[in-house]
Amino acid sequence: MVVCAVSTIGKKHESTQFETMVSMVAAVFSIKEWIGDASYLSGKACNLVSKQHGIPYFWPKSNSTPKCKGSYAWSDMMVMFKKNLEFFKKHYHKLSKVESVFSVIKNYFGNLKKFTVDIDKI
Repeated sequence: MVVCAVSTIGKKHESTQFETMVSMVAAVFSIKEWIGDASYLSGKACNLVSKQHGIPYFWPKSNSTPKCKGSYAWSDMMVMFKKNLEFFKKHYHKLSKVESVFSVIKNYFGNLKKFTVDIDKI
């Protein structure tokens, strides 16, 4: 389920808004898992999800290791990825459904980064 979307201005990557998104979602929902691509991959992101009692599922890069100073959530996620890849993939696959929804929205409305609303015309 997509429960939060944040748009950024210009070339700023949405991962800079991750902490805000986690806070917004946690204020309304109980976070059980958080799925994201490698752009969100960090010990800090894993810790933010874990502090909300969620399990992070961020696809690791090829050089990712289970060691991350100060993040047990990162280590747990990496061990799960290495030792139980099929289980990890089962959860991570949900991201493709979300990406499909965003693709439909972009195809229908165009590039949302260029989307503006003229308030005077509403």
